[in-house]
Amino acid sequence: RDSHANSAVLVRNEKDRDEAHAVNPDDDGGVAFQFQQGSQFVRDFIVGLEHIQTKAGLAPVISKSKSRQGVSVVVGVPTVLRQTKSYILDTLASLFRSMNQKDRDDALIVVFIGETDVNRAKQVASSIEERFPDELESGLLEIISPPPGFYFDFAKLEPTFDDKMERMVWRTKQVLDYAYLMLYCRSRGQFYLQVEDDVIAMSNYITHIRNRAFQDDKWTILEFSTLGFIGKFFRSKDLSSFIHFFLMFARFKPVDWLLDDYFYVRVCSPEKDVKHCSKMKKNYRVQYKPSLFQHMGRESSLKGKIQKLQDKQFKTGLLPSLNYNPPAVVTTSLKTFQLYSLDKAYQQKDVFWGMKQNVNDSIEFHFTSPTKIKRLDMISGNSDHPGDVLGDNAVIEVLTQANHELADSKAKSSGRAMSPQYEFLCSPDAKGAVKCKPESFGLLKSLRIRFTKEREIWVLISSIIIDV
Repeated sequence: RDSHANSAVLVRNEKDRDEAHAVNPDDDGGVAFQFQQGSQFVRDFIVGLEHIQTKAGLAPVISKSKSRQGVSVVVGVPTVLRQTKSYILDTLASLFRSMNQKDRDDALIVVFIGETDVNRAKQVASSIEERFPDELESGLLEIISPPPGFYFDFAKLEPTFDDKMERMVWRTKQVLDYAYLMLYCRSRGQFYLQVEDDVIAMSNYITHIRNRAFQDDKWTILEFSTLGFIGKFFRSKDLSSFIHFFLMFARFKPVDWLLDDYFYVRVCSPEKDVKHCSKMKKNYRVQYKPSLFQHMGRESSLKGKIQKLQDKQFKTGLLPSLNYNPPAVVTTSLKTFQLYSLDKAYQQKDVFWGMKQNVNDSIEFHFTSPTKIKRLDMISGNSDHPGDVLGDNAVIEVLTQANHELADSKAKSSGRAMSPQYEFLCSPDAKGAVKCKPESFGLLKSLRIRFTKEREIWVLISSIIIDV
């Protein structure tokens, strides 16, 4: 691992580092400065994007990093905001949950936020930070976003393949996004894996990928999914040639077509037929079966496009549930709006949307067996309804197994029902987010949100994570 760490930072001196931080005030100790004009490759990259004039023109405008380097596998996850639905939090949850501890210690996941509006990018970054603070703190997770000046003027694009301008901009920007992400990740580990922001991963996917990578060296990329750019696996030392190729033809073709063209140029002879070319490409683009990732998103990042693709090589029996919360019976005294039920929110299938709260209304989670909880995370409100959050009338309380048994014992001795004693755990923050660590309470029988006073504003809970 040390051999990879030696080449990870492109900065040549402290002056370069200081200049990088000067143009990137959001950087909190990451590797944003690796884009400085410290290597011939980076200079060549800038030449490919002539509109970038400044020395630090590639430094991320957002960089949340602990500078983990020299890992076996770097996972790149590009994401952009969609019209109505976001999948990135569920995707990251699946990626993290499907890793064993050994893989967590020897991997890095980099989320690339491809938004030209810095405020929108910060919104996405904040939602990820709130959901995965431990992964960020450990260095397993990083978040970056390119400076708005990284993108050239898309209005100057000339349409190809009769594509409308909206699609031209979408697909060209996607090529640039992937190239930037690859450039950022290329020096951080031995291998690079790219997935999309709307997938579910098979358990221990990193272990499966690493084992396959070391079986032989007769491959240029390994493909762990049959769809799009999901599960594409590269040697980091090979990324430079892909980046150059993508940038050279970014204006002409979508990125998945360019990937195929790369191999056509590299291994296909014009003197041979199509069948021979296809055979040659398969020698270098090796498909792994079964697929390790399943596409779950329906709403494409291209506005108005519905994506119903499913990877047929993914074995349904290997598809993990998105719901990692412990088994529980969930109830609420709040009137539910339409079909936005608490049960669906707990199973991470949808949001919960409840109407006005009266005194002692509640949202309750009764675990099917006593459960020790490490962390409770809830996010309320969303981009469409930012005001529908848990307010100052909400308190989070727990019923310990000990208190439950005590109430049962008193009821038996007195011959009448006794209400068990709930204990205060925490309150929502100013943004309506709940972040609690109930581990010190021991085994819990129930957990609830209790409302202490009347409130007309509805409450929308967009995420419930109970980590055991």
